[in-house]
Amino acid sequence: MKKIFFIFFIFLISCTNGKKDVVLTEQDMYNLAMNEFKDKMYRTAGESFEKIEEQFIFTPIATKSIIMSIYSYYKANKYNDSLRLIDYYKKINFDDEYLDYVFYMEILNKYSKIQKSKKDISLMRELLVNINNFAVKDTKYREDILKKRKLVIDDIVDSELNIYDFYIKSNNLIGAINHLQNIIYVYPDTKYTPEILYKLSMLYSHIGYKDGVDNCINIIKENYKNTKWYRYVI
Repeated sequence: MKKIFFIFFIFLISCTNGKKDVVLTEQDMYNLAMNEFKDKMYRTAGESFEKIEEQFIFTPIATKSIIMSIYSYYKANKYNDSLRLIDYYKKINFDDEYLDYVFYMEILNKYSKIQKSKKDISLMRELLVNINNFAVKDTKYREDILKKRKLVIDDIVDSELNIYDFYIKSNNLIGAINHLQNIIYVYPDTKYTPEILYKLSMLYSHIGYKDGVDNCINIIKENYKNTKWYRYVI
């Protein structure tokens, strides 16, 4: 009986030792990560794609993986992780087929990050610089970037109007006038333009600057007939 048990034990050991570990190729790992992405497990997919890049660095599949990791983290609202990989990618890839896309994703990440948090005017101005630098390039992302540019400028002007409100509450009419004039000079065409012109006309009227009043009202009448500010001045 002991002899039979010993033979059976040796058989189990030999079977265990003969069992082969499954080794995944880089393509297998990429396919698994892509399945996670398709299942909308974006954060998990981002981590999986990033691991592929780490294990197979400087290979074609590593490049595709880091691009997918950037996008996956963006979809997961993990903007800091996506931006971290964008910075890394720009350092190791000076010019390749994905570089325009990476710059585009940088803008999308920064824009979404600002929208989901308390809007910081300094961050919005920084983003506008990024957009302006990228918008001059003729890429397939240019049209969408220009739309984002308009939205960012509107957000900046909205924040600037909060500063105007502070001047008014402080009874600093000259400061309010100078601030509105600067907004119009830097951002002449936004959805807030007729409102700013109307507010300027009221301030000019308060300090007795008739030419300024007439100029603002004429601009509103000529260019903004479909706004409520037009109805206020007719």
